[in-house]
Amino acid sequence: MEKLSYEDFVQDLNTGHDIEFEYIGKKYSITNSQDGFSLCEYNSSEPITFASVAELLEKAKISGRTIKEIWPEIKVKDIF
Repeated sequence: MEKLSYEDFVQDLNTGHDIEFEYIGKKYSITNSQDGFSLCEYNSSEPITFASVAELLEKAKISGRTIKEIWPEIKVKDIF
């Protein structure tokens, strides 16, 4: 998949898409549900749910960093 810009990533989330990605060899997903937007690492944790995309982008941390901070190292695998 062609490298997705951070701005397009945010737009896809705001449109309600689910996104799967890899970061330092681990798989993650962001899914849109009735409760909000959930971030989950595959096979290792319960999802963390945020009320909005803005809250997810501000408060979600992977290895102590926000998604925007690690964006250059993220490889988007699928967008649903």
